[in-house]
Amino acid sequence: MNERGFQTITLFGLDFPYHLFEKDNDRVRNEVVEKYLAAINQFLEEPIESCLAKDAHGNPCLEAMSAVDLERKIHLPKGNIFHGNLTWPFVETKEEAGLWGVETWHENIFLCGSAAKRGGAVNGIPGHNAAMKVLSAIEA
Repeated sequence: MNERGFQTITLFGLDFPYHLFEKDNDRVRNEVVEKYLAAINQFLEEPIESCLAKDAHGNPCLEAMSAVDLERKIHLPKGNIFHGNLTWPFVETKEEAGLWGVETWHENIFLCGSAAKRGGAVNGIPGHNAAMKVLSAIEA
């Protein structure tokens, strides 16, 4: 692709709730893509669509996947790449007080990724909290 002068761009922008796409995935996904392109075009001298490569059928080489698409294509439950909704980095209920948010039903298994409470995405909080939980378990 580079030899032919093509570049790629990735926009992680369809992280919307699953339920928004359930009834009419194709229509809603396409509407969101159109809105993203319009938003990008606000800052360009000419529409970004004129810069997109075209496939053999003349369609723009653009891929967009909603949560529904991710579930169908790679079997990601509810299409959530973070394994669940992201949470705030503080205690939200009395039951959570004193916990690191990484505990599971199994005594020696702790979450250290996006599914942990008080963390997720790429912020590092779950890994830190899992390490702190392990250290506190070793000290006990």
